[in-house]
Amino acid sequence: MVDGLCQPCESSMGNPKDRRATTEGTCQVCFSLQRLPKGEMALHGYRRPGGGFIEGRCPGVGYLPYEQDCSQTKRWEGIMAERVQEQEKSLAGLETHPPGVFDYEPYYDSWSKSPALPPLPIMKNKPLAPEVMAKYGLKAVPSPSDPFLYLAPRGMFISYQTLLERRKRDLEQSIKMNKSVQKEFHDYVVSWVLKPVKEVEPLEKKLARIKKEHEEFYWPKAYAVTKTEKRPLYNPDGSYKGEERLVIPYRYELQGFDKHGRGMYKLINPAPFYTGQRERLSLSEKELPKEIRKKNVKVLDVPSRPEEAEKLKVLTTIPEKFQWPEKIKVEGKTLTRDHKYYKGSEGNAVYRLPGQDWPVSIRRDKRTGELRTAGKEPVTIV
Repeated sequence: MVDGLCQPCESSMGNPKDRRATTEGTCQVCFSLQRLPKGEMALHGYRRPGGGFIEGRCPGVGYLPYEQDCSQTKRWEGIMAERVQEQEKSLAGLETHPPGVFDYEPYYDSWSKSPALPPLPIMKNKPLAPEVMAKYGLKAVPSPSDPFLYLAPRGMFISYQTLLERRKRDLEQSIKMNKSVQKEFHDYVVSWVLKPVKEVEPLEKKLARIKKEHEEFYWPKAYAVTKTEKRPLYNPDGSYKGEERLVIPYRYELQGFDKHGRGMYKLINPAPFYTGQRERLSLSEKELPKEIRKKNVKVLDVPSRPEEAEKLKVLTTIPEKFQWPEKIKVEGKTLTRDHKYYKGSEGNAVYRLPGQDWPVSIRRDKRTGELRTAGKEPVTIV
């Protein structure tokens, strides 16, 4: 780990092996920005499945960047054009000379103990034998337009006609996608202009910049998330009366930082009832702005941004009729609310008997608004 940097900041600096390259450019095939060791595109576009080897690579690896050459872009424009021609020819062949048989691939559940079934040939105008239908779980459901229609497991209809239409649809979608890719390659070829490659920021300079950004990053001490909850209302006789919309704010306060430099936020005010709101949040420097940019989130204290303080004010108290009482009575015993410990994400508040450490969790019924214990004992507000 680099001294003075948290793990997210260090990971943003890239692979140490690629830091030796002093320039970076755009790949001619995938058009992503990559380093240029020895002036050619670095290895990219691969997977590491965990077997000790990498699988696959982008066809643009080892060639000059797009800023200096577009020969590979022209080549792949031609390759995509050939693919489109072949697929259009196959689609026309399905219209004029469709094959006499299609293979139906049965669904296989990998968790089941039964063996996987082989593909089932579906022939034109030829019914399936009863034993084959029983083996594959098929049920004959003939229709006037398709007398050889079958219902497969998971509600799928199969026949020679449906498999033929599916093959045509797949080819049409593939042709449309490949034409779009071909046009993209063509546009890059037409607009190509020789340009210099981009110089990579020196490691020492980048390290100093990231450290400065990390030190100057603004961590708000508190912010509020507002949620609109629907609460059903009932008449005294138990009949449904309607629903009530409540805007409930949840206040998160900064508690500190973990070993990776992530801000640790904790939910301070308890929910009036269960809403699924998370009780603790661990946010990095990239995740925090995403959280703050949400429409229902407002920053509560902005000492470094006084010009925004007025427009970012938000109500942080629960409506009075849904506030937790300070004292309640359960089975004749008076309990006092513990403000330090509560389960805000579950919509519960914690009460204790004076002089005892054993907590009693109280929950509010979302339908009626009544307070009850975990054992559903009635609660009286003192």
